[in-house]
Amino acid sequence: MNIIRPFCIQSYIVLVALCLAACGPSASPFDAAPQPQPIPTQAVQRATSIALQQTRVPFILQSLTLGGERWTIEQPQGIKPMAAANSKGVLWVQFPPMETNATIQNYAMHSLPQGEYAIMYTPLRAGGGALNQGATRLLELPRVLEHRTISVTSLSAANQKHFLLSTHELQHNAQNGGTTRIRWIDPDASTIKEVVTAVEGGGAFLTTAKNEQWLFWNTYRLGDTNMYDSDARAGLLDLQSGQTEPVVLGEPNVALRAHWADDGMLAYTHGGDQQAMLLDPATKQTIHSTQQPSAGATYSPRTPQPTAIGETVELLNPTIEPVFSGAVGWEYERVLVVDLDGNGTEERVVTLADAFVEDGQPLWDDGHRWQVYVEQQDGSKTTLYRQFLQLGRLDVSVSEALAGQIPTVLMFEHLPGRFRIYESSYQASQIQSSLVFERVLNTSSGAR
Repeated sequence: MNIIRPFCIQSYIVLVALCLAACGPSASPFDAAPQPQPIPTQAVQRATSIALQQTRVPFILQSLTLGGERWTIEQPQGIKPMAAANSKGVLWVQFPPMETNATIQNYAMHSLPQGEYAIMYTPLRAGGGALNQGATRLLELPRVLEHRTISVTSLSAANQKHFLLSTHELQHNAQNGGTTRIRWIDPDASTIKEVVTAVEGGGAFLTTAKNEQWLFWNTYRLGDTNMYDSDARAGLLDLQSGQTEPVVLGEPNVALRAHWADDGMLAYTHGGDQQAMLLDPATKQTIHSTQQPSAGATYSPRTPQPTAIGETVELLNPTIEPVFSGAVGWEYERVLVVDLDGNGTEERVVTLADAFVEDGQPLWDDGHRWQVYVEQQDGSKTTLYRQFLQLGRLDVSVSEALAGQIPTVLMFEHLPGRFRIYESSYQASQIQSSLVFERVLNTSSGAR
């Protein structure tokens, strides 16, 4: 052992010396570890340019016509004013300062509020003018509250004295965490009531329908085995008094879709047996649409009876503000060009979703608002579809025009528990939409 060890050490020294000679004076056994590399100048410049483009959006003076008068409002550039008028005044949103996190090349531009939304009310006056003159601040809505991002989704006149305000709250760091809130507002009494609170995500849905007197709402959740959870709730909001009364739609307490008939009855499709039903708001009684009404019901059998398939449906959600191509935040867009009414000129069928697009790919969330409208060559627009789809998507196509007929717009609505096809005909800017196909899907039959 004592003889071999000196021999090995000497041999190792000789080998290291030979290696150093062969590698040159710059080589060293300690140079094997990777050394930090300098950041390329181009990358430094790119990071700097991204930070510099986070700038404040300028305010510009915009004009709009409400209540028969011309009004002006200062808005962040690129943001469409949100306002609604009835016979007494104008309810409008005062937007906070906005900043963009725009970046170079293919990065998307996002407008981010830097303060609170203010819900304002201005009484009608002859000649209109600046909306902020004589305005009253009714409500402040923070953009961020307790790990939730809040956005104002729509304003509408409930009737000649009252308004409805809809907001959406998205939970941070949660794939399925959103809440829609609808508030009833009486500006004269400075009264604001939260009348609908609907948690969305994870298969939860909200159905609404509004006429001049009532707002019907139904919030429910679809379970893993196509059964509806027992916590489904439904109610009728009296738009005159602001009072809400619960209603029972059957077992389960679910309306898959609903609309108000001309005679004041609520027509809906029941979530259990898919039957067409009617709800009398005066008595809160429900009947099958093929049955005679009970004593005291206001329904007239002379009114056309709705059916599940082929019935005329209302596809315009009143809580969603209509938007068109170029609206901020509605970056997903698909366009079909076709002669829809057979007059020899082509129309544009535009599909929009409130999703941002980056590098040509939409950044999908767990729920989005969708809109479909037809635009004529003179720029006039007619909306066919305006709905919120939770964990779903909408595909749009146009049917082939048969002899003596005009093509129709087909809208394929994909949801976790349902698949529907709506068909809309368009002629002379008039539309008629109907449900032509529906199936409840087996969500428990996953691929193996």
